[in-house]
Amino acid sequence: MTDNPIVRAAVLKTISDYTRAKYDEARAALNGSMGKGDRLIARSPLDDTKLGAVYVTDPSPQCRITDRAALTDWMVEHYPELTETGYEVCGSDREVIDVLFEHAPHLLREIRRVKDDDMRELRGNAVALGTPIGPGSEADIPGMEVDIPDGVVACKPDPNAFQSVMDLWRAGRLDLDGTVHAAIEETPSVE
Repeated sequence: MTDNPIVRAAVLKTISDYTRAKYDEARAALNGSMGKGDRLIARSPLDDTKLGAVYVTDPSPQCRITDRAALTDWMVEHYPELTETGYEVCGSDREVIDVLFEHAPHLLREIRRVKDDDMRELRGNAVALGTPIGPGSEADIPGMEVDIPDGVVACKPDPNAFQSVMDLWRAGRLDLDGTVHAAIEETPSVE
């Protein structure tokens, strides 16, 4: 028997893609049947050994900047000290390369933006309070929203799960798509 690493890589990638798709299908089948934060233990039907924990994540609220320009305009109007002036290159790459060496100011455009530290604080406060809020506790500031992402189904295999899965495979009870078959009961022979 020869080990061909090229064939091996192709075979493993093919199996990996197939099983990943089946894993995603299994997770999708569980969506809606488990709630955020739920955690169930999967056990082998052969010997009841723990295969792993299947759970739904329970994400924390997050703050997204939905319109940076609107937020920046509002901050400039209400909290200009929390904004800073920067420059944005507005010429073509070739033009910039040719003339920046000559200090051509017509290629620079002045812009305002919320300072990074202050943006982190705005987002942190919005998450903590569950709603966008300005530095002076103003509500309904533009360009931000707070939402809680949907939980996703995930699995954390037990460290010893591989051996249990292989036992299922050797017993003929496991298909490559993850289907586990019930034990086939032997029927007594009639003599």
